[in-house]
Amino acid sequence: MAEKKEEKKVEKKSEPKATKGMVKVNYMKPRGDKSKDIKVSLNGQIYHIPYGEDVEVPIGVKEIIDDSIKAMENAEIYEEEHII
Repeated sequence: MAEKKEEKKVEKKSEPKATKGMVKVNYMKPRGDKSKDIKVSLNGQIYHIPYGEDVEVPIGVKEIIDDSIKAMENAEIYEEEHII
């Protein structure tokens, strides 16, 4: 008699970072900024995050915004240190 082979379940590949979870954010409007929201594109989807409101966004969107804010802060520090 032929033995039945056990079928192995194929695990799904890990989901993209943006769909693993949601996180609540609230970003304050930078001084001098005239826009009403932050626009972020992740995996072909565009997100509009309004300033000053609690909203839930994918973790990847939060990371993009936080990295952008950190880069702007570093640029300002660099400019201050290297003014002739």
